[in-house]
Amino acid sequence: MSWLARQRSPRSETGDAPDHEPVATPHAIPISRVRPRELVTVSGTVVALSNPPEDAPASLTAQLHDGTGTLGLVFMGRREIPGIVPGRRLVAHGRAAEHAGRLVLYNPTYELLTGAGQ
Repeated sequence: MSWLARQRSPRSETGDAPDHEPVATPHAIPISRVRPRELVTVSGTVVALSNPPEDAPASLTAQLHDGTGTLGLVFMGRREIPGIVPGRRLVAHGRAAEHAGRLVLYNPTYELLTGAGQ
């Protein structure tokens, strides 16, 4: 089964819970409940990374998904951060903002979660 098919299925071939189910973390709220200007703690799985073109100021955007929604984590001045890779679970804390119609946290504090496959 392809990676994309596994992400879209409710259960993986092994019967384990999929990577995009909410991560149980104290004080974390579902991404679907995040509103601009709120100070929030969210947890989920990094599903994508992106950088602007080389001639633009450095930044790294990680898309964090928790099963209820997706939120951008924007790290200004960085093109990569060790440990923040697709498939990695983490907890992020910061003030939510809206950019181009999408929710983001700029330069959030974060904690990489350990577990199977990390």
